[in-house]
Amino acid sequence: MKTVAICNSCMQDIACDSFFDEFLIDEHKLTVSLLEVPDPDFTSLFTSHSVVVKVQAFSCNYRDRSLMHYLGEQCIALSGNQKYFYSPVGSEFVGQVVKVGSEVRSLRPGDRVMSDNSYPFKPDGSIGGVSTNFASQRLLLLSEHQLIKVPDTMSDEVAAAFSLSAQTAYSMVRKADLKDGDNVLITALTSNTSLAIVERLKSCNANINIYGMSSKAISLRKYIKEWGLKDIYLPPFLQDDQFGENNCIDKKFDVIFDPFIDLYFMDLLNHINFNSKYIFCGFYQQHPSYKGMKVLPRNSLSTIYGSCIMYNISLIGNCLGGREDLEKALSDFSDGRFCMNIDSVYTGNQLVEFFQKSFLKERIGKVVYKYMD
Repeated sequence: MKTVAICNSCMQDIACDSFFDEFLIDEHKLTVSLLEVPDPDFTSLFTSHSVVVKVQAFSCNYRDRSLMHYLGEQCIALSGNQKYFYSPVGSEFVGQVVKVGSEVRSLRPGDRVMSDNSYPFKPDGSIGGVSTNFASQRLLLLSEHQLIKVPDTMSDEVAAAFSLSAQTAYSMVRKADLKDGDNVLITALTSNTSLAIVERLKSCNANINIYGMSSKAISLRKYIKEWGLKDIYLPPFLQDDQFGENNCIDKKFDVIFDPFIDLYFMDLLNHINFNSKYIFCGFYQQHPSYKGMKVLPRNSLSTIYGSCIMYNISLIGNCLGGREDLEKALSDFSDGRFCMNIDSVYTGNQLVEFFQKSFLKERIGKVVYKYMD
């Protein structure tokens, strides 16, 4: 079946009937392909708890950007040895169950499923985490507890982009334990996680503010009132007269949600209230090639410790979420209380367009690639 993949240039010599193109990211050139590959043979790996899923659509998240660089480095290394290399990409998907093990009880062939990224443990007690780093692979072998059914009312496009951001957002908001009237600040509104947090908070009685709207997404400004946001504040490195937004010199916040703590934390230290919570779930600088933004200095720990002590700040790390977070998000979606913003959908040979939109261009929400076969 045709599979979206990162590969080395050698693959073009043996896959003449496949589509190839080149994609430039962070000054690195990657070969991308809609590659015709044989179906994997899972016979020796298939167990009584296994589920085989045929992927119908997938999407990428910020973490996939660094993984693509790693795959690109593998391509270069193996090309020098005249070896063929390709790898599927992506961390979210929607697919149809095609086979289940004898002890699988919650799923059956024909069910539509998405990934359950429960962390730190799956419902069966096994170690959790992202279900796959290769979501574009057409056939995936997973366990029953790495999957969850997709509601009938949810489209493939939404399902392929739902679980990771929703599960993370619901977990972070749960840990915040918001109170009526809390002043909330969400950084990096163009982040998929931040957009999901905004959606989650629409039903909460809190004052929602945004800090650090990316210059790539100027068009987001028109959604501010629609989304019930109170104010936008720009960090120094994004100050620009065309925005007209104010800075937050005299503002204090009770809860801060931040997907990139190494990018925003130091700028926000003076704006964190007493007994506040700073909940973060990731880093901006995930690969040495990421340039253009000033990140947290390595010698800043003493300043951070001092501020946390002085203001009684609770620093709360968050990795993904639990099964209950995803189930709550799906329930809210079915009841019309939560949605996942989808920016665009690509298909066929639109590989470069898909990756550019996912990582480099202005967007409002998730970007999805959908297979046609």
